[in-house]
Parts: sequence; structure tokens; C-alpha cells
Amino acid sequence: MKKSFYLFAVLALLFAGCERNKPKTLLQNDFLYVENNGIYFYDLKTHEATRYANETDSVVNAICSKKGVLYYSVEKDNGLFLKSLDLNVVDAMPEQLADWDVTGEYGEMYFNYDETQIALERDMSWWAGPLYNLAVYDIATKNVTVNELYNIVTEDDEVVDVEFLDDNNSFDRWGVNNTSVEDPMAGIIEVDDYVYYVGEGQRVCLNDKINYDECIGFELEICDQNPISLDPTRTKVLICVSVAMGDGVLGTYIVSSLDGKEQKVLEGTDPEGIAPEWLSDGSLLYGSLSLMAPDGNVTTVAKSDKYCVLH
Repeated sequence: MKKSFYLFAVLALLFAGCERNKPKTLLQNDFLYVENNGIYFYDLKTHEATRYANETDSVVNAICSKKGVLYYSVEKDNGLFLKSLDLNVVDAMPEQLADWDVTGEYGEMYFNYDETQIALERDMSWWAGPLYNLAVYDIATKNVTVNELYNIVTEDDEVVDVEFLDDNNSFDRWGVNNTSVEDPMAGIIEVDDYVYYVGEGQRVCLNDKINYDECIGFELEICDQNPISLDPTRTKVLICVSVAMGDGVLGTYIVSSLDGKEQKVLEGTDPEGIAPEWLSDGSLLYGSLSLMAPDGNVTTVAKSDKYCVLH
């Protein structure tokens, strides 16, 4: 009996040692961001950021699929190229996928709803707001095609032959999947200028303590309050506050507890920028680049507005 116990103890120690020494994949980090032309992976347990050393080209943006494959663009040889990195693989190495064939100004990069294609805004023009064509990379065929949203801007700043993408392309400007049957925001409603949580026999206002005139900078007459997402514990909600001003949108994001007692403006956020994202531990990643812990304390992580959550 003693021999069996000792054998079991030895095997347990060996297994524990192997687990401690098991190589870590990049996907085991919590989020990544792009700064100083490189990709940094951030671990919430250690609060340390590590630069990915196997990429030597100049990184400009990055998005991560639900399968844990990172897609990012790099500038080199006077062009813009798409690369991929499988974060599930130990010591993963980047793979160059395609030439975006971009010579002028470009904008955001994002997935279509089922992550079978990647879109890049290119040929940017600023007549009456941002206008652009859309370069689309098909992951299965590995081909890039250009969807023409506009053809030309004349010397008189007139847009000629404006076109729109067919809905079958399934691209959303912010890369959001709106095809889900289940509504995770059920119970959160907007009435006039206020957002309420209606559940468990109660009606709680979630934004009545926020002075929007003060945080946005001037008095607003018409304002949209759009609930975005719940945190992993389903006790806090992220709300986008915005107002159309000419060709653009002004506003901010706020976070509120569902009991309405804690309401906080996320300083440095912009409805036209990347939306804040919840992390698995209930932290909120936002702005450029801040991390709000579940207790409300805010830490500045980096000076970057290019980031994505990994799980």
C-alpha cells in the first residue's frame, strides 16, 4: 500500500512539473495591442506586456478570429501586406497571405459576420465624411477583391457613381455579428433620454447620474443612448452615448451597474473609435489604452487604439 502511495505521489509531482514547464501559447494571454510598430501580448495575471519578437515588419493593425488566428497588416516595401499568426501554436511564426495593393490612405480592418472574409478600407477620401473602397480578402480562396463603394472624387469635391455593398456581403462597419437569435441585452431598454434595466420586478435608471453636457463639452438636444454589452458577470452594462454633428458623431461611452448605483464615464472614448470590450475577469478595455478593473480602478496600459481581446 505504501509503495502504491509513493508511486502515485511521484507521478503527481512529475505531472505538476510538466504542467508548469509546458510551453505557453500566445492565445493564453488576455489581449493584444499594436504599439511602436509591434504586437504586444498582455497577461492579466502578471500585468505584463510582451512584444512578439518573430515579427520584424511594421505592424499597423490587428484583429483576432474566434478560432484564435490573428490577422494583421504590415507596411513594407512601400506597400501594405496581410499576415496571419496561429495563436494556438507554440512558437507560432507569421505567414504572409496577400498584398492589399494599397498605395494611398487606408482605414480600419475587420471581419464579416462569419469570419470568412476580412475587409480593409482603402482609397480613403474625406468629402462629406470618410468615403472609401473596400478591399476584401477571402480566407478560403486567399484572394483579394475590391468592392467599389465610390469610384472617383472630382476636383470640385463631387462624388461620382456612388455604390453600396449588397447585404449578402455581411460586412458591418464595426465588425459586429448581428445575426444572433438570442438577445443578450434583453431587459435593458431605452426610453427618451434614459436607459433602464427592467428585471426582477424592478425598473432601474442606468444613466441618470451622468452629466452629458459636461463630459461631451456642450449642451445636447438630441442624444442616442445605445446599450452595447453586459460584463461577464451580467451585473454591469456598457452604454454608448452619441449625437450626430454634421458629418461626424460626438459622444462617449459609460459603464453602469444594473442597480444604477455606479455610473462612470469612460474618459477618452469616442463612438467613432473602437468600442470598449469586456475581458474574462470583468475588466474593461477601452480608449487608447486603458484597463478598468472590476473595482473601478483604471490603469493606463499603452498609447494605442489598436487592440483586440483574445478570449
